[in-house]
Amino acid sequence: MDNDDTDDIKKDEVAGISERNNGVRVEKANDFSAVSSVAPTNGVLAEVILDATSEYGVVASVKLEYEIVGQRINIEAKEYKSKSSGFPRCVLYMIGDNGVQHRVSADPAIQDDQWHAYPLSYSQDASGYETTISLVGFYWFQGDIWFDYWGRHSVRLRVRPPVITKPKSGEDVGGRPLFAGTGEIGAQIQIYRSHSGELVPHLVPYVVWPGFWSLYLFGQLTPDTHQFTAKQTINGMTSDWAPNISVNVILSTPPEITGPAAGSVQDRTFTVTGNKGHSGAIVQVFRDTQDDMLGQTNTLTGASWSCSVTAPVGNISLAALLVVSGKPPSDRSTPRAFRIRPPKLT
Repeated sequence: MDNDDTDDIKKDEVAGISERNNGVRVEKANDFSAVSSVAPTNGVLAEVILDATSEYGVVASVKLEYEIVGQRINIEAKEYKSKSSGFPRCVLYMIGDNGVQHRVSADPAIQDDQWHAYPLSYSQDASGYETTISLVGFYWFQGDIWFDYWGRHSVRLRVRPPVITKPKSGEDVGGRPLFAGTGEIGAQIQIYRSHSGELVPHLVPYVVWPGFWSLYLFGQLTPDTHQFTAKQTINGMTSDWAPNISVNVILSTPPEITGPAAGSVQDRTFTVTGNKGHSGAIVQVFRDTQDDMLGQTNTLTGASWSCSVTAPVGNISLAALLVVSGKPPSDRSTPRAFRIRPPKLT
């Protein structure tokens, strides 16, 4: 099925010929469009029809299939048609990104607005993220090209990886930082843990104009160093991994004291309860504005916590903070006041 009817007509030569036309110049019509198109993955055929129309009523079309195989795109032209233009000669060519022309019609093409078989198979390099399938139609009048039409169909070969711009790699962040970055408009973004490919749960955002996305993770990150990457998916095609980022989660968000009730009377030794802890952290309870620790929890396994404290008699305000070995402690919580009664006389 191979047809090696290939003419070495380069883009600059075509432009030069067009500018030498005699008589009335008919401007190029660049509104070729893909009537039907499927974005294929490797080895999957897609069908496309390239149409050319103009205000002068000239129409040229080519019907073809293409598939992406690694870093090449295989193109198989099937049929062509040209509406009667009133010009005695028409020839249709496909052109690759390298500028080489492949004739996909008879010479001259039959101009009866009917499909005519003219099979041609060829390949073109596809080393980037996109390549172009182009159709050009030349029309002659009195031995010279009178005008030509170009139509281009962009084929997405691979999806570029997204970029995470926030947080910055190496940055200190809280337990639920904002993730943001850039990507292809309309793509969906998914965050993963680097090296393991573990999906990190979050609402899946779309990249919006002019190419930005942002999201928050569902859960809190533990105080530690974490590495993340991302992928984006559009039209059923998924990108490679985004460049990794590494962030240091610190305990900037304090825990919260929820019990006993504020202002309540307590024995000298009583239990303080709270939430907003972190798995792997320890809660320490202090006399507010002072550094004397009155009690601490065991290592937490979740957000809730409780610990026994021993406080001096009288009015006192307590505050709590989170501590993880080797990390700066969190801010102190909002203080809670109690009245500590003296022990009973025996």
